[in-house]
Formats: sequence, structure tokens, C-alpha cells
Amino acid sequence: MDNYHRSASWLGSLTILPFRTVGIACTGDIDHDGDVDGEDLAVLMNAYNASSSDPGFDPDADFNSDVQVDETDVLMLMDYFGSTQCIIE
Repeated sequence: MDNYHRSASWLGSLTILPFRTVGIACTGDIDHDGDVDGEDLAVLMNAYNASSSDPGFDPDADFNSDVQVDETDVLMLMDYFGSTQCIIE
């Protein structure tokens, strides 16, 4: 008896379910390319210290929605820095 039949009888039945790999939600994927990398950090640093009334403000870099890009946003990006397979929104 081959391994398949041995496993099937041990389990009682064998059910194969389709699945798909999904990404993770990554705070910090500013450019929406599926990863958190130096390009995202560069966008954040260009908006750093800007608030919503400033011309350099980028709402995509304001992760905590407090209408300013500050050290909290940097720390949030760094938590996911190097992440790949992010959900692209």
C-alpha cells in the first residue's frame, strides 16, 4: 500500500481544499508596491515634520492619522520595514 492510501485510511477520508496565499497588511507601504522598503522610507522622510496645512504633507505617510508626519509614523514604518507580500490597496 502506498503512502497516500495509508494516510487516507488513517485520516478516514482525505479532503483537499483550495486556498490562496494572501498578503499581510503592512503599515508603511506608502507607494503600494507590496513591500516596505527604502522607497517608502524616502517618501516618509520627504514629508517628515509636515502637518496637513504644509505643502509637503503626504497623508499616505501619516499612518496614525494625527495630521502630522512625525517620529510616531517613522516608528510605525520601521515595525514593518523589510516586509514583503503586503496587501496592495
